Amino acid sequence: KVLVHPLVAFAIAESHQRRNEDQKRVIGTLTGNVVDDVVIVKDCFVVPHNETHDEVAVDMEFGRNMVEMRRRVNASECVVGWFSSSAHISEHSALIQDYYARETPTGVQPIHLSVDTGLDNDRPNMEAHVSLPMGTPGKVTGAMFCRVPCSVTCQNAERVALHHLQQPRQSGDVQHMEAACTKMHDQLTSIIRYVEGVLEGQEKGDETVGRFLLDLVNSVPRMEPHAMHTMLNGTTQDLLMMVYLATLVETPLILLHSVSSR
Repeated sequence: KVLVHPLVAFAIAESHQRRNEDQKRVIGTLTGNVVDDVVIVKDCFVVPHNETHDEVAVDMEFGRNMVEMRRRVNASECVVGWFSSSAHISEHSALIQDYYARETPTGVQPIHLSVDTGLDNDRPNMEAHVSLPMGTPGKVTGAMFCRVPCSVTCQNAERVALHHLQQPRQSGDVQHMEAACTKMHDQLTSIIRYVEGVLEGQEKGDETVGRFLLDLVNSVPRMEPHAMHTMLNGTTQDLLMMVYLATLVETPLILLHSVSSR
């Protein structure tokens, strides 16, 4: 099984966008950890390469130097495979896979992460493969790429950031606050509906959910309603005052820029 952090997907998409005009894809090294047969991909970097119809050349020295520098910063991560910004697997992929098989630690099967940046289904398709030997004993052997389960994993902070990126752009801080309050209200309404359903016997209770809700309630600071109301009103007034002052300063700056440009 392969778990990919969102940073890796963003980095691959950005590197594909910045590739040379004559390149059909970019390749690079994946770094991370292996825990109980689960490969956790945490970071990546692009490795320069030249690829034609007949051959492929990879700057292996550049890749080794990058791995060495990253190991000085984070010694816990290692090379776990390589990526390609194309879903197409060719005979060149087998050669690159052989190279990374020598770069990964002993006992670690390098993975090949292919990201389809063509957006055929309005979203990037991400697949992970491992190579298995095939052929007859004593004869010519080859390699066969087999898919393995692959999914994106993220922490709570990363999940909040991804949700924020998916939302349409708001025009100001007040709109951001309004959207956040609306979302929190909807979530609280859903929680209250679930709790009332459990108390009335309409919903089956879950001990895990109950403990999570108890920890959530205990983590909220104890405040009187009027104190909470005063704090929110004060923060809102301060925010509105800052917006008003920024608007006042913006007009003289525009006039000053217009006068100085003449």
